[in-house]
Amino acid sequence: MRIGYPCINLSLDCRIVGQLLAVVLQCPPTVDYPGGRPGSHAHTLDEAHFRRFLAESAPHDFDLMLEVKDKEQSALRALEIWASFRSGV
Repeated sequence: MRIGYPCINLSLDCRIVGQLLAVVLQCPPTVDYPGGRPGSHAHTLDEAHFRRFLAESAPHDFDLMLEVKDKEQSALRALEIWASFRSGV
């Protein structure tokens, strides 16, 4: 199952949404990041927003679908940010 990540904009607690989905699906959901309107993609990764997303979603297991136009460049940067986040840097 794929879900978007506009939870903050909808004033929903994404941690609760993630917990409920994991229980219902019995497997990790795929999260479209950064979410928003279906069919719309950001031009590039918003690094500050991505860091906040990682902090808020840290305890949850999910697959991430990066929805940006400069796919390779943003994907490589997202991996660097994720690695530094995981190592606590």
